[in-house]
Amino acid sequence: MVAAALQDPTPTNHSVLLFQAASGLLLSQIRGGPRKIDPPPYLVFSLELLPASEGVAPAHRLLQTGLCHFRLLQFDPVQRRLSAKTGLFGTGTRPTPLCSAALPLTPPEDGGDATGNEFVLGLSDATDPSLGILARGEQAECDAAP
Repeated sequence: MVAAALQDPTPTNHSVLLFQAASGLLLSQIRGGPRKIDPPPYLVFSLELLPASEGVAPAHRLLQTGLCHFRLLQFDPVQRRLSAKTGLFGTGTRPTPLCSAALPLTPPEDGGDATGNEFVLGLSDATDPSLGILARGEQAECDAAP
């Protein structure tokens, strides 16, 4: 899969599009809303699928960053639908993500679901740089440390 974030023709919106890499087929898209994606946004795929639950297929997760915000996107391959949750910084400030990466998760010895930190973000506010960590399965809050 390939993901792209782009500014819509109306300057108050942006969209995230998800394509099948081999065919170029558009799988899904979601409006990003009025938040700015400048500096260029980062879209990072999780290294693991969210495990399937009863009646729900395994899902792909993406981290999308923009100016003073981030969102967690989830792609359901059965319904070919992207959903999003706007993230919150646990610091009380709104730093700007400068870079982000997916982290390898730790598979448990008993064969259950993988755990650990799923994404890391390099953050900057007006004074200090910091790292933001999103734990596996976290839906909204990013813990930041200087």
